[in-house]
Amino acid sequence: ALEAVGPEERGAAVGTNSAAVALHHTMDRTVTATGAEDLSPVTAPYFSINLFGSRLATEHDLKGFNLTFTSPRVAGLEALQNGRRALVTGRARWLLAGATEEALPEGEP
Repeated sequence: ALEAVGPEERGAAVGTNSAAVALHHTMDRTVTATGAEDLSPVTAPYFSINLFGSRLATEHDLKGFNLTFTSPRVAGLEALQNGRRALVTGRARWLLAGATEEALPEGEP
């Protein structure tokens, strides 16, 4: 269980490419139509795909490390590989590793 390991020994490795695709498209439309000054200050920080993993680490007190992989098609695999490496080398004793994606809009690869 999470509580059995100290926060400094907990890590996260997340792979994603399109976890925020709908938000990014909305932001693009806003900037194109009316300018960046109309972006919401609540959602603007999520332009950085790394923020999802950072929030995960903050909310679950994962202080050992937090990695976000974004390589096309293989980000989830990289998260698992690097997470395993962290466990094997002793960089972490508890790991949350995986991938998250959002369905791409029609016509996107």
